[in-house]
Parts: sequence; C-alpha cells; structure tokens
Amino acid sequence: MQTKQFHPGTQDKPYFIPLFWQKQNSREAIETEMRKMKAVGINAFVAEPRPHPEYLEKGWWDDIDFMLELCRELDMYMYFFDDGLYPSGTANGRLAQLYPEATKRFINERHIDAAGPLPHAHFLVDDWMMPGEKLLAVVACRRVDHDNTMASDTLVDITDHYRHGRVYWPVPEGEYRIFIIKETPYGEEEHTRNYCNPLKRDAVRRYIDIVHEAHYARYKDEFGRRIKGFFTDEPRFGNTIGYERIIGLSPMPLPYSDELPGLLGKSPLGDFTKYLPLLWFPDDKGVCRDVRYLYMDVVSRLFAENFTGQLGDWCRDHNVELIGHVVEENGAHARLGYGAGHYFRAMKGLDMSGIDVVCNMLPGHTEGRYSTMFNYFDVDFNLWGLPKMAASAAHVDPKKKNRALCEAFGAYGWSEGLKAMKWITDAMAVRGIGILTPHAFSPDSFPDADCPPHFYARGENPQFRYFDKWSHYALRLSDAIYEADHIADAAVLYHAEGEWGTYFPWSRLAEPFEKAVRALAENQIDCDVVAIDDLLEAKVEKGLLKLGREAFKILIIPYTPSVTREFLTKLQEFKAGGLNIVFTGGLPEHIYFEGDCDCGGFECAAAADIPALMRERGLCSVYFDKPAKDLIVTHYAKDGIDRYLIVNQNVNARISGALSVRSTGRALLYDAMEDRFYEAAQTACGEAREDGCGDASPAGGYTSVKIELEPWESVFLAFGDEATACEPKPTLCGLDRTLEIADWKISVANSRDFPAFTETPFRSLCDLSLPEYLPDFTGTVRYEASVPVPGGIGLRGIEADGNGSGGIGADCIDPKGPVFMEITEAFEAVDVAVNGIPAGVKITPPYVFEIPAEALEAAATSGMLEIRIDVTNTVVKESHNNVFDPFFAQDGTGIAGKVVLRFR
Repeated sequence: MQTKQFHPGTQDKPYFIPLFWQKQNSREAIETEMRKMKAVGINAFVAEPRPHPEYLEKGWWDDIDFMLELCRELDMYMYFFDDGLYPSGTANGRLAQLYPEATKRFINERHIDAAGPLPHAHFLVDDWMMPGEKLLAVVACRRVDHDNTMASDTLVDITDHYRHGRVYWPVPEGEYRIFIIKETPYGEEEHTRNYCNPLKRDAVRRYIDIVHEAHYARYKDEFGRRIKGFFTDEPRFGNTIGYERIIGLSPMPLPYSDELPGLLGKSPLGDFTKYLPLLWFPDDKGVCRDVRYLYMDVVSRLFAENFTGQLGDWCRDHNVELIGHVVEENGAHARLGYGAGHYFRAMKGLDMSGIDVVCNMLPGHTEGRYSTMFNYFDVDFNLWGLPKMAASAAHVDPKKKNRALCEAFGAYGWSEGLKAMKWITDAMAVRGIGILTPHAFSPDSFPDADCPPHFYARGENPQFRYFDKWSHYALRLSDAIYEADHIADAAVLYHAEGEWGTYFPWSRLAEPFEKAVRALAENQIDCDVVAIDDLLEAKVEKGLLKLGREAFKILIIPYTPSVTREFLTKLQEFKAGGLNIVFTGGLPEHIYFEGDCDCGGFECAAAADIPALMRERGLCSVYFDKPAKDLIVTHYAKDGIDRYLIVNQNVNARISGALSVRSTGRALLYDAMEDRFYEAAQTACGEAREDGCGDASPAGGYTSVKIELEPWESVFLAFGDEATACEPKPTLCGLDRTLEIADWKISVANSRDFPAFTETPFRSLCDLSLPEYLPDFTGTVRYEASVPVPGGIGLRGIEADGNGSGGIGADCIDPKGPVFMEITEAFEAVDVAVNGIPAGVKITPPYVFEIPAEALEAAATSGMLEIRIDVTNTVVKESHNNVFDPFFAQDGTGIAGKVVLRFR
C-alpha cells in the first residue's frame, strides 16, 4: 500500500550517494553501472578515482564529461571525490611536487639523561637532527622517579645555551633530562607524509587550488546544478598510525605548524616553550593535564578552521556542498593519529555530518570487540556511539538540516549480502543516519579485490536482482528521517576535552560517551551527544536544555577528570535553571589551569542506573513493559506526523510487549520493507495505569501500542494520520494446521546462466554449502514442488484428505483466512511464487510469505499448488580473492531448514 507519508528520495533529496569508482574504464562499463544505479532508486553518486591514471588530466575530464552527459539523460547528480585516492589531502601527489612547503610538519622530542652535578656538561644536539629538521627548543628538567616523571617546577628553557651544534649547560645535582624539541617532516604514517598540513591555512589553500579550482574552472556552469559538491574522505593528522593514540599516553611525533607556538603562548601558562616536554611525559604536579588539553584544543581548532572549515567555505561560496567524513573508529574521533582531534569541530565545515561503517559493524555483534583485516573493532563505540555522534552533530548545526551521512557496506568482502546490509541500515537509521553512501559501485572487471562487495559487479553479483528490495526499504527509512525534527529526552556530553587532560596513571581515563548512550538505548531512551562548544552557547528554559531544535530534559556527563572553569560555570547556570544534570562515574578532580575542582552539589550515578533515575522522575517519553535491550527506538516529527522507528537488532530472539509513547491520536504501524500500513492495537494510558502501559510509564498523555518484532525486523509507529485506510497486520497466530513439504526438484543457476537452471540430483532440503553438495556455488538455487489439492476446493479454499496427514490439512480453509508459507532457515535472499503468482521477496528472516489469493484460485482450477522458491546466496562461495573474507563466518547455501504451509 503506497501512502503519502513515505516516499523515495528525489533528485533534490539524494538519500543515496554511493561511491562510483573510476579507473579509466570503458564507456560501456561506466554507462551500465550508472543505469543500474538509476534503476534501483539511486539519483546521485560520488565520482571517485580509485585511482584514475589520468586524474586531473585529459582522461579524467573526458570521463567526467561522459558521466555528466549521462546524468543529464538519466536525471542524476554528481559529487566529486576531492583527491586522486583516499585519504584526502595529497592532490594526487601534486601538492608535494608543486608546494613542498605545504606538506605536513610535526614536532617531536629526543632526550638525553644526565646525573648531576655536571658543571661543565655540554650535549651534542645536532647529532639528533635529521635532514629537513629544525631545532625549536632545548628544555631541561629534573626527573623525580628515576624514570619518566618530571618535576615541573624545574622545567627550564635552555635554548639560548645552544651554540655550534651543542648545548652548553651545567647540570645541577640530581637526575636530569635534556629534551631536544624539533620540527620535523617525519611522521609515523609514511603513506600520508606528502599530504597537506591541515593546521596551515595557506597549505590547505594550495590543495584547493590544485583540486577544487581545477574542477570549477571546467564545470562552473554545472556547479549547484548537476554537480552537487565534493566528498572528502578520512582527512587526518596522520602524525602516527593507529586509532587509539591518546596524547601523553603514546610516544609519537605531534602535528605542528608555524602559528602553533604563538597560539599556545596565549594560554594562562604563559611562555609555552618550557612546557613542551609535558606533551610526552607526565609531571609530579599534574601540569601535563593543562599542557595536553591546551595543545589538543588548539590543534583541533586549527584542523577544523583551516582544513574542513576552509573546504566547506569554498564549496558554499561556489554553490555546492562539502560532504564526507573523518576517521572515527575506536575513539580516533577525539585523538591524534588517524583522528582529527575533535569530531564535532571537524564536522562544522561540512554540510552533512558524516561517518563510515566499513567493516566495523556486524549483525548480532552488540558488545565487546571483534577482529577484522583493519582493526580489533570496539563494538561499544562503533554500534552505540559512532552513528549517534554523527546524527547529533547534524541536529545541532543549522546548515546540516538534520542530515547525517554514513559511508557503508565496504570492505566486508563478498561475504556481505543484502541481509547484513539491511541490519546495518536499521542500526544506522534508528540512531539517526538518514543518508547512505554505499561502498561501492565498481565498473572494473570481476572479481575486483578492492574492498568488496561491489553491488552490480559487472553483472556477477547474483543478489543485485533484489538490490531494489533493500534500496527501496532504505529510501523509505531515509525519507522519514531526512530534514525531520529529532525528539530525544537526554543529552550526553562528548568526552574529548576530558580525555585530552587525563593524568594517567594517577587518574582514570575519561569515560567515553558511548557507555551512557548504550545504557539509555537499551532502555528505549533516545539521546543526542553534545559538545562543550555547543553547550557554552545553549540555554535552559523551564528546566529544558535548548540546543538547536532539541529540548533535553537531562544532561548526562560521563566521568571526566578535568574541566574548564568556563564549562563548570555554565553547568552551574544550567543547574540553577532547573536542568537535571547527572555525572556518571564520579565528579571532576581538576580545573584546567587552576587546580583542584570542587564540584559539590552535582549529582552522581552509574551510567547503568540513569534509565531508572529518568523513569522515576518522569523524564522518559518512551517506555517498554519489560526489559528488552535489543529494542531500539528513535522519535522524529515531520509533516505533522509523529514517527517512532522501532528496531529489533537481535538476530535470534523475538521481542513482544507494550510500548508506551508520549503521542496521542490514531496509531498506525508501517512496514517499510513491504510499504504497508497496519492498524495498531492501541490503548490510551489512564490515570490508574490499568491499560497495559507498563508499571513505570506515566499516567495520562501516553498511548500504549502492542509491538511484535521478529529477529531482523523493524517497524514505524506513526501518529497524526487519520485518513489512511488499513487492516490489522496478518499473523500466524491461530493457524493451527501445518504441512511440511519435503520432496523438491532442486536446480541451480549462477549469475552468468540465470535464468537457465541446471537440475541437481538432490531432492531434500539441506545446507548445500557442505562439502558433499555445492561448496563453491554462488548464484540461485531453485526449489520446485507440486502439492496436490484433493477434494472440492472451489472458492471455499483447500479441502483436506480426511485424516489430516495428506493434502493440505484436515479441515477446510476459511475463504477469508490466509495461507502462509514459512521457510525456517535460508541463505539468504528468498523469492517465492505460487502457481506463477509472485508471493514476495525477503532479504532477511523471517522468511514468511502469504500465499496470494490468485494463487489459491488457480489451485482451485488445477488441483495443484505449484511452488517455486529461489534462494540466492552471496559471491563468497565462488570468489574470495581478497583480504577481507577470511575474517568473517560464512553462511550456508539454499534452504537449510523446513518449508511449512500454515493455515486454519
């Protein structure tokens, strides 16, 4: 049932913006991929060189010209990838060739330990210098523990003692360390060595001149028309390798630019030079906390202003948008290395907030860690924190219009199919991601080993026949979220500033925000993640925290060892205004640049206890009548309709119960996969709470709705539509008769042969990936069975054979009653037809199909139910020529369970 409430994306609202790889492929290959994209509802793409051998040269422009002409014909739109290869920032190698001074620079230390007194000591400073390096300072300090802790009161800048390659400085009594601080071109991530310095505005401007201006000079008439913007991919500091490189806890070179000393010198610390060693080493007074916070605060602002900010300003000045993402995984979003220092700051310049889910989210993995080719991924962050962080940034920044993007599905290998894609899509949507950048469409020859899967794969991906089943579903989810108003009860503080000033090992690390987010989500409480920068501009009105278009009832602050005086003052102002504020895990101990923190008067609770606290105070807009940690709910309002997206992220267990929400009026359930509305079983919550609203739900103003979700399922609960006609959702309840179909004709066809099938000798249902069957088969398995229908069926349905053991059952089917087919286990896209009438396609469990009335009528004439089931697996059985597939458990092939008819 198509309705006015949910519709696929239009050209001015591109819900999908996939990566479309360009490797100077044939015109035929490029055109075929574009037409396939358009056919499944994709109206825009990112033209990504992967790499293109003539990027920024004639071959590149010729390919862009060709694609632009096709865009005009197909009514499609294009974004430019902003470099010759990810990560963004090298201008395809031209930056280092033309402007070597614009490439990245770092600050690093080397040190010499000396035991004084040494009144005539001197030190060979220049012997520590490598070609291209520059001496910045020499600092001395006494060690206090015979190891790596410095006595901060003894820090002294002895740079003026440097002469002729040596430092002449008499070492006092005690153990001292002489630090040689130098500017260097040598980072620890070699493949980004020649990238532009993201801290330096002029360097980034050179990058823009080479890439962006070149595209504008050729296509300026299409900017803002067919050309919608630029996609920036994983720009980072790149000073070292890794996701978890926290300043002060990891020895590493640090990002640097010429303006850095002047900016650092403006702090309450005064002359910053003598404090430079505390960027790498702790001290006895904890001054290192202030030093590291200050450094990270400055460099993250420089990155945001000079790189993503400058790129975004240029794009908007030229009537296009900047989209894309930085590196976020495993906490990198708040760190150096692969990170950009502060996610929310880095996103300020973009017109959509962005993340990527490339190999770092797996169906059923909701806690802990797991290994992939890339990383030992932290599920707590990647599932609970990552998408919520991006959605929150989109809610706060007006220019983003609540638009959050996720580059998704790449680098899972050919193991990934539509089933996993649907689970990931649900995980994104229910956490606020409304725009997807599928990774990727590749016109290269099959099998392309570069980060598969590829969706069409030159016709070799057998599941592409059903890609539109997933894409139309995802488009409906996106339409409900796109530019809608998000409604959440809680705000959770982003933890970056607290982590920067960790006084490890003397204090605990800052508690990551995702711990609180998860505790809330597992109790059906939605939230946003909020940054201190934005909170400093926020207000409290009538006890609500007003931020953008959001109004939060509670601010949750994960344990942070240190805070600024400015932020603490703001919290006290919020508290005085009546806002609920709760710290989790303890109160701060330190105020940056001041000393010990007295945060008396603020409330503390464990993150796991926050949901109960909120329920007791009536701060929740959604309640479920029983514990259900895999039931995730988010609330949006759009076009006068309240929409709750409800997802069962459990891949094994059914969830059933009463969901109470702060909305009133007629309640409808919308199945976005089948595009159908159903009448909801609803009850208004009364004062006495006698109507199934759950023990903890408030009295009055709420509606209780019965929710039943099988594993892998989602549903919208919608309020505000009084006109849409619909019926209750069909159910298997009450269907007390079954017939298992055991004898099958089984045939197979790969993508190249389809629809020409070859019959196999197998007759019974089993996992065909087992060694004795078809372990290397990729494609479609067709199951055909003829079920006799004895007796007079007519329009009254199918009659039994009298003893309940044959035919369809022992009783006549009510002509108004449905007949269902249930396939208990299959891998993985299932397409069913009965008597030639399509009964539907399912790309995830549950594989339950209602037999069309037309098929039953045909059976009345023929005396047979002719059943055809096509089951299509993933490419991995035939091809796993990549480094990704070996990391993932492989599914079976075909129908491994039972096929059962269910009826009354």
